[in-house]
Amino acid sequence: MMTSVLVSPNGAFEYEAAHYCINIDCKARVVESMIHFASRDAMNIDGLGEKKVEFFHEQGLLKGIEDIYRLKDYKDTILSLEGFKETSYNNLVNAIEKSKENPLEDLLFGLGIRQIGKKAAKILAQHFYTMDQLMSATMEELQEIRDIGTISAMSVVEFFASEKNKKLIQQLKEFGLRMESDKIEVV
Repeated sequence: MMTSVLVSPNGAFEYEAAHYCINIDCKARVVESMIHFASRDAMNIDGLGEKKVEFFHEQGLLKGIEDIYRLKDYKDTILSLEGFKETSYNNLVNAIEKSKENPLEDLLFGLGIRQIGKKAAKILAQHFYTMDQLMSATMEELQEIRDIGTISAMSVVEFFASEKNKKLIQQLKEFGLRMESDKIEVV
């Protein structure tokens, strides 16, 4: 169910009116999160666009972001689907494997943390350097960062406080995704 929400400090954000499904397990929300995660600006998984995500979700192969990294386990199933050949399957699996090398900022953006766009994800990745350091950051530490305001800080803290999100991060670690930022050399 889609609803209009005026967000408040108990999990939402003041002055923000948005239309979104309040059920985090809503099919549309789950599919959109996977589409965003695989998008060019996030994990850049070539060959896993909107239509394929929707198709794999309908087939029961994708139920969440973590399932993207399990697609390789369904080779026979995928090859039996209309329109899939060995080459397209291999290209998809290779693109998924390559995405594991992406820096932390791409992963942060891909996770779809509310109020954290591409620029904020890069700032957070450069400041904290590792996923674990960011996950343990406090509101105060986040607010001290230039260009990270109260609303963004609250969103990050709430995202990483969620057991479901902690489990997702742990699964992504186990799949071998890169959990650190590129080092910036100061000259």
